Amino acid sequence: MQTPNPENYNIFHLGVSGGKDSTAALLWLCYESGWQTSKIRLSLCETENEDNLTYTYLAMLSELTGIDIEIIYPQVGSFWDLAKKKGRFPSRKARFCTKDLKVTPSMRHIETLKQEYGNVLILSGITRREGKSHNDRGNLEQFSHDDSYDCDRFLPIYEYNLTAIWEMHQRYIPLDWVITIVQEDGELATTPCQKAGYKTLAEELTDIIKKSGIPCNPLYHMGASRVGCFPCINSAKGEIRAMDYWRPSRKNFIATKEIGISNQNMYSSFFSRNTVPPYHRSKKITTKSGDEMMVATIDDVVQWSKTTKNKPWQFDLFQEVEGEVEICDLKGMCE
Repeated sequence: MQTPNPENYNIFHLGVSGGKDSTAALLWLCYESGWQTSKIRLSLCETENEDNLTYTYLAMLSELTGIDIEIIYPQVGSFWDLAKKKGRFPSRKARFCTKDLKVTPSMRHIETLKQEYGNVLILSGITRREGKSHNDRGNLEQFSHDDSYDCDRFLPIYEYNLTAIWEMHQRYIPLDWVITIVQEDGELATTPCQKAGYKTLAEELTDIIKKSGIPCNPLYHMGASRVGCFPCINSAKGEIRAMDYWRPSRKNFIATKEIGISNQNMYSSFFSRNTVPPYHRSKKITTKSGDEMMVATIDDVVQWSKTTKNKPWQFDLFQEVEGEVEICDLKGMCE
């Protein structure tokens, strides 16, 4: 593995999201790099669109490693503030969420670190397996200079496959700690379970985690393929269905945001109207050009997500999710 000389840098910075890749990069940095832990600086870009389990999981990682995670607050406000200002939610063609809430604040934060400490090495959890035809992740240098940050960048887990990622978690994160997070989650612990043999969702999820033996962010065990936002505007059908199962309050929360961001002339839906077939779109709107069209509310999208039968609630954690999920490709900030 091509590695930088740690003596050449005053600070090692890693942005963490609670996702499997940034977690694996953190564990490598703390336990396998041999580098001075006193030089490590961690940060989280606060979007206010993360699930509570992500926050508690990150707090657990901070306690486990003994390294504080600095919260970066975007100047534009939260995900919801930004959507309100734009008069719409982000979309696949207009991904201002990652740019304004993660990339720009991170660049500002790195500049502050450079002014305070001098030479900064940026680490990232980007992996080669994320390379697609529409991004450059399959052909990156593991150690290079990032012109946008004007810092050297190192990708410590770039060659890791998914099995290696989960094995890293298993080596260093106690499974019982993750189970405790689930059992202490207020909604999961009080929501009745629909399946026989479990009183609450927390009991069911605990059983799933024990059987898997993987101490990762519990959202993965709940069906998420990525955890940077909950949900993401690019969530797959199975993820939306799983969200409604495990977090039934989230649909109502998003419904209030759709109403709050919309106005009398235009309804802004969290998911693109093209997410669901036309016959699943219940909201009629009039466009600026005077044309009438149907869009999908969050209730429509959730109902649509339940139309496919015989699919499990959880993805296989040892398999990549293919075909459904379109992720944000801006610097790997969401994982």
